[in-house]
Amino acid sequence: MVLLILFSVSVVGNLGALILVIKERRRANNTILTLNLFLADLLFISTVPFVITVRWTKAWKLGSAACHLIMYFISMSGTVTITTLADISIERLLAILKMETTPSLKPRWSLGVLLLIWFFCAVAVLLLSLFSRVIPVSSSQEGEMHICALIWPHLLGEVVWCAIFFALGFLVPGCSIVISYTKILQIKQRCKRRLHTTTSQRQEQSSAVSKQDFKLFRTLLILMISFFIMWSPIFIFTFLILTHNFQVHLALTSSMFVWVLTFTLAN
Repeated sequence: MVLLILFSVSVVGNLGALILVIKERRRANNTILTLNLFLADLLFISTVPFVITVRWTKAWKLGSAACHLIMYFISMSGTVTITTLADISIERLLAILKMETTPSLKPRWSLGVLLLIWFFCAVAVLLLSLFSRVIPVSSSQEGEMHICALIWPHLLGEVVWCAIFFALGFLVPGCSIVISYTKILQIKQRCKRRLHTTTSQRQEQSSAVSKQDFKLFRTLLILMISFFIMWSPIFIFTFLILTHNFQVHLALTSSMFVWVLTFTLAN
């Protein structure tokens, strides 16, 4: 029920925001990147009905193809989201440093960056699709049933992939976001001190440009904080799954993953 409510709210919210941004007909870099965020969210949300179905039937009855694709789309959309947020933070920093209200990149370059993001994320999580399998398991309550599980052929390969994915898919973009917004905050503080010491017309015009950027900065800062709060559990749970290979007594259930996914969806 909780997943169904979140699914409905997320679809309406993202589609509504997507329509509003498109109606503005702006081609600024931040608008294009924001549209990409909405598209990534919609891709992530599209997997929720399948998760609800599995929770309802308590077994995997969606077939092998869905097993390969669902976790793939969840991981890819999440990686696209955090990478896009990192790009937005860097683009805003560059725009503020140049005191620009126009895009710092041409629309074609922006679209090229987006295509590169999607290509990188699609390739990065491809192994999740390849190694997903429908396997039979025995349950004391349900008897024999099938589940969709990620079966790595080698433990070393799983460790290496998890380390690289965590670094490139979370740490590097996360550090870029933190560094960019920290730099913007420092610029804001310097501008405030400058406004107290001079009232020249030229600096007033520059500060007007800065205020527009800082307004966007506050909005994106809230988005950044909420993103880290919501997505960190997914990476922590992935780390726990990896740890489970060495600590077998560590109890991890499918219900835990569903609740972590629900918490992430609330973003």
